[in-house]
Parts: sequence; structure tokens; C-alpha cells
Amino acid sequence: MPDLTLIFQEVFPLLVSSDREVRMMAIAALGRSGDGRAVELLFRACMDEDDLVKHAAYEALAALAAKSR
Repeated sequence: MPDLTLIFQEVFPLLVSSDREVRMMAIAALGRSGDGRAVELLFRACMDEDDLVKHAAYEALAALAAKSR
């Protein structure tokens, strides 16, 4: 199993990228992680100025919620 702390360190800078596609890929990775520590980062992403990024964050949160059941 990968070291999730390392993954978070690698993904965090991508969440503030000027490239919307990069932000969306980072968000999707957090959603697939299944790690509850991603929730705060994904909530922040829900406030992104780009509607597609916000939607990706909502989807990622839903994926996390489904994995926690």
C-alpha cells in the first residue's frame, strides 16, 4: 500500500495549480485515496472559482463517503 502521507505531500501543490485540469486530476486522486484526511482539502476545492473544479471536488467527496460505508 502506498504511503498516503507522501501522496498528500505530492498532491497538495497540484490543488493550487493555475491549470484547471491539474487541479481536477489532483482532486480525483484524493477522492480515490479513501483517506478521510482528504475531506478538508476537498471542501476547500469546493470553493474553487472554476465550476468544473467544484464539480470534481463534489464528486471526490461523494467517492470518499461511499468508501467509508
